[in-house]
Amino acid sequence: MKHRRYGARAIYYADVLVHAGSRFRTFEDLRGATWAYNEPESHSGYGLTRYQLAVGGFGSGYFGRLVASGSHQRSLELLMLRAIDATAIDSTVLERALVASSELAPRIRTIATWGPSPAPPWVVHQSVSNDIREALRREFLTFGRDAADRRLLDAAEMLGFADVTDREYDVIRETERVGAAVELR
Repeated sequence: MKHRRYGARAIYYADVLVHAGSRFRTFEDLRGATWAYNEPESHSGYGLTRYQLAVGGFGSGYFGRLVASGSHQRSLELLMLRAIDATAIDSTVLERALVASSELAPRIRTIATWGPSPAPPWVVHQSVSNDIREALRREFLTFGRDAADRRLLDAAEMLGFADVTDREYDVIRETERVGAAVELR
């Protein structure tokens, strides 16, 4: 992604947000609060929450109420409506939301940032032949060399695509392993 916080690396963060007028100042203040997560398959919105609860020694039952919002965008809406106290949002989703709405920034406050985590990979189905896989890989890694490609990347706030390996996702597997000790309920 383009934002300087990524340092031209294929990473992202989870930003823990509260309403700007909230009494909560740190993640530790959220005991008994209403927390929204987008869905259980989300690393930034669910997996990292469980991980933080595990490594912080907070355990299961930390939040007073949980809301499965269905998406990061919906979690932001619920936060603006003050229907929830806090949520963790994928930093790239948050940046796009801030660009789309000038009303958002003054109404939210970040109380923690988790990560970095490796950016979600682009994958193809195992039925795709190796020749096509390699052609797609070449296209992605060279995308952005002409002006039309650059315009598309710029519109998406992206620098380009990075060549990554499965090993770079070990940190997510470890987060899931540690976080499995905590149940969000």
